[in-house]
Amino acid sequence: MTKQEYAQQIADQLKATERMMNKAAAEASKLMSKMVEAQIEFDVTDMEGEQALSHVGASLQSLTEAREAVIAAHKELASMQERHNVTVAQTLYEARLDVATAARQLRVVR
Repeated sequence: MTKQEYAQQIADQLKATERMMNKAAAEASKLMSKMVEAQIEFDVTDMEGEQALSHVGASLQSLTEAREAVIAAHKELASMQERHNVTVAQTLYEARLDVATAARQLRVVR
């Protein structure tokens, strides 16, 4: 496998990891929200649900720290990419973001 092929596979896996971590954080946040809603709706005492909420909160903290570490790895990999003069293709998701960003910058000239 060439250096370019490895770089592309690493970039694709990194982006997939980042997306999954974001999804995990979003789902954990939804879980905490639902737990609090249920606690309010059914008049459950704060003491009764505290341990469960605390565990979910701890998981969110861990996810946030893990996400920060992956972002730091992304920055390091980007630096390596420049030093080794390799390029990686955009994912379809990134290409759509670029198009959306460009579209927002367009203005009508009459």
